[in-house]
Amino acid sequence: MIDKNLVSYVSQNLNKGFSIQSIQSILINQGYPPQNVYDTINYVTKVSPNTSQESLPQKSSKKIWPFIGTPIGIIVIGLIIFLFIGSSKTISDDEFSQGTNFELKENKEVKFVLDDEQHTIKVNSVSSDSVNLIIQSDSVQVDIKIGEEKRFDLGGDGFYDIQIKLNNIKKGVPELYIKKIHESICTENWDCEDWSSCSEQGSQTRTCIDLNSCGTTKNKPSITQSCTYTESCFENWSCTNWTCVGTGPSNQELGILTRTCVDLNNCSQIIKNETSFSCYLPPVSPENPSECVNIEDSDEKDECYRDSAEDVSICENIIDLRIREQCYSNVAEIKGDLSICEKISDSDNKDICYANVAVVQDDLAICDMILSDERWYCYYFIALNREDVSICETIEDQNIKNICHNAFN
Repeated sequence: MIDKNLVSYVSQNLNKGFSIQSIQSILINQGYPPQNVYDTINYVTKVSPNTSQESLPQKSSKKIWPFIGTPIGIIVIGLIIFLFIGSSKTISDDEFSQGTNFELKENKEVKFVLDDEQHTIKVNSVSSDSVNLIIQSDSVQVDIKIGEEKRFDLGGDGFYDIQIKLNNIKKGVPELYIKKIHESICTENWDCEDWSSCSEQGSQTRTCIDLNSCGTTKNKPSITQSCTYTESCFENWSCTNWTCVGTGPSNQELGILTRTCVDLNNCSQIIKNETSFSCYLPPVSPENPSECVNIEDSDEKDECYRDSAEDVSICENIIDLRIREQCYSNVAEIKGDLSICEKISDSDNKDICYANVAVVQDDLAICDMILSDERWYCYYFIALNREDVSICETIEDQNIKNICHNAFN
């Protein structure tokens, strides 16, 4: 039977010039079955197993065995066993550079040269699925499992010099692979940007940078990936004009500017109802002041006069000062008469009255008579009435200026 585990051994030693008889004797003395040795040697030397026994090298025993039995023969055989079994295997430079597989029994070693210095790899111990190796000249001890690959920096220069892999373990003999390498020990540290938008070709890209600048790309993340392209939709909003919507029953109270916006491209099904800052409500249509006389509650009577007044004389019927001054402001706005505002004693209410008249007369000069920040609201409302965004630029209060600009967006 041909022993495939011996084929490589027989072939290598024949190529090195050792005789068939010496190889045969060594293997038999190592405990390999003689018939397996004969068949394997015949296979390697391409001699047919059916060849007559006289033609086979092992059948020359009549000539060989008497010699082996002599003292000289014993010395020769011992020397051969020492050379082939006891001595270390040396890996050539070509084998080392290209990578080579070899078997190495427990407590045996193999030699190789790296940067003009000889090193050895010795099998220290073998288990069912791993091997413990000792690498010298500077001693390194390492465990490697079947299929595992490890790299080593023997020169101490920051680069891996050799790569060793345990391919298998057969009958307690490790099958190793060794190769000379030159790889940086630097650990890559990749930082990647966000993925780009999906292209029409259905792909995305990104840029990744090694923060450690190792100069290697072994662990570089993918910089392309497939995606599903969706055609972009660009919103096109159309908005109604701003409208002052009241929040209370009185025509003097502030309202809220509102408008409705619709996306003409239907990218979004949402209809936006936007609100801006406060606004002044226009006065309600005056009622008949004579109807106010019959109201018993004094506050309601005052409010009735205020809401129906078209003349200052009606305001004089109001008892509550605050409501009376609101009435002055309403009449001043209706008539566009700035002098009526002078009847108002409260400075804040007077500024509101100035602002109302300024908006009615569309006169920024009246706004400038206002000393408080109400002046800039006055500018804001005139800008809305004129639909003139340039007026927003003259507003000195930054918040009100922003409100004014936003009203035109």
